[in-house]
Amino acid sequence: MVKYAMIALLRNIYFDIAVYKPYLNMNYGMTDESKITKDDKDRITKLLEYKLNEDGYKERKKIAAEEANRLGNTMMAQSEIPNKIGVAIFSLGFACVLGVPLLLVAFVNFAFKFLF
Repeated sequence: MVKYAMIALLRNIYFDIAVYKPYLNMNYGMTDESKITKDDKDRITKLLEYKLNEDGYKERKKIAAEEANRLGNTMMAQSEIPNKIGVAIFSLGFACVLGVPLLLVAFVNFAFKFLF
């Protein structure tokens, strides 16, 4: 039972490091949730709650414009796209580097089970 709790904990930490923190960094320029959601508790999830259709893109565009203009979030501006691409590439590489040891541990665990 403890083993499965540890695996779940590692998965959650890996998700946080490899997906959630880069998302916050790309869209808000920081990874501190408390500072981002200080005035609006739903600020982080607003972009994610719309479907990937024409209406959803229009709403996302409105939210991005509001973030850039009213809230001064320069990461939502069009001029920050090269920086976002850089963060995405760096995050992908970091996720792979961090994921390889976890994959090796899982493979060794499977190999030991198979041998015994």
